[in-house]
Amino acid sequence: MNPPVSPLKRQKTLWHPKSFKDLDAINNPNDVLYVKDNRRVVRIGPGVLIKSGGSDFGEEVLCSRFAREELSLPVPRILHYPGSARRRFVWNMSTLAMLTNDRLRGVWYISMEEVPGVSLDKVVDTLPEEQLERIGLQLRGYVKRMQSVRGRALGSITGKPYRTFPVSPFYQPRETFENFADFREYLCALLVLCDCMSEEDMDRLFYAFPRNASIRFAHADLLPKNIMVDGSAVTGIIDWASAGFYPDFWDYCRERRQAEIHAVATIVHSLVTYI
Repeated sequence: MNPPVSPLKRQKTLWHPKSFKDLDAINNPNDVLYVKDNRRVVRIGPGVLIKSGGSDFGEEVLCSRFAREELSLPVPRILHYPGSARRRFVWNMSTLAMLTNDRLRGVWYISMEEVPGVSLDKVVDTLPEEQLERIGLQLRGYVKRMQSVRGRALGSITGKPYRTFPVSPFYQPRETFENFADFREYLCALLVLCDCMSEEDMDRLFYAFPRNASIRFAHADLLPKNIMVDGSAVTGIIDWASAGFYPDFWDYCRERRQAEIHAVATIVHSLVTYI
């Protein structure tokens, strides 16, 4: 008996959009899986998705491939993308204005495999405790693999500064951080700039962090919305756009370090909201 042929192998060619207009034309509710602001994820065929809008996806391509190929994590396979993933193309109001249909630049979309199952946030309140424990055990194993990869500096997987840290392009770091103390100063400066919390609240948050932290590879947005499950099986970890080298406590699913986890979540939420 021959093994089943995947939907990808049945497709002779992979469709490549030439503009955002091409992607906007996909409006069947069954094929539009995610919409937020100008970001969209749409299905273009059986088992194939395209993610577009909002940023350059070069960093996500590099981190997804590293996690899938080097760490054997359940990550959607990247099928196609335009441009060079290693070329640093920062999107801001000026460059966004240039992105007319005939002047698209950078990795402005990604074609990838569709992961089976549903995101954990949609079912976490209904799953039996036993299934949640199995999911947690798998996630701890995946985080352990990521934690096995040490970095020389806090920044992009390329060894250069972050280019997808969750702040406006104008406030992206211009240098890598040699240690957590330097990274902490950068975070403090951003929080002062956004004027979103008092000095007392800021001191209380940073007090939760250790003085020293090792530098490890991290997903950096490992929340239930980015964890795909089918029953008690983790079928995929998606959205690697923010991944890179971070302090060892940065990923949210670490156990027994709830103070750091809460502080990281609060800081990231503040920066995303106000900067």
